[in-house]
Amino acid sequence: MLVVGTTVLLLGVILLVTPGPAFVVIPIGLAILSIEFAWAKHLLSRVRQGVQTGMDWRDWEEWRWMAGLRKRRRKRDREPGSR
Repeated sequence: MLVVGTTVLLLGVILLVTPGPAFVVIPIGLAILSIEFAWAKHLLSRVRQGVQTGMDWRDWEEWRWMAGLRKRRRKRDREPGSR
């Protein structure tokens, strides 16, 4: 699973700069890796949360939050009713 997940994830990263469905392939690679690794499961849950809440993908601070470099999202980006 490690080799397959890493290959799919790297293919997704390559597709970021070449024509292709990178934003579909990268979560698939993370899903495969999340079977064995907690860091991939955590990153996949952040990607899923960002997609569900309408993350602004052009904002660098949002990418820092998704990668775990920031503990919390900015107040304006949080879901209503969450703390």
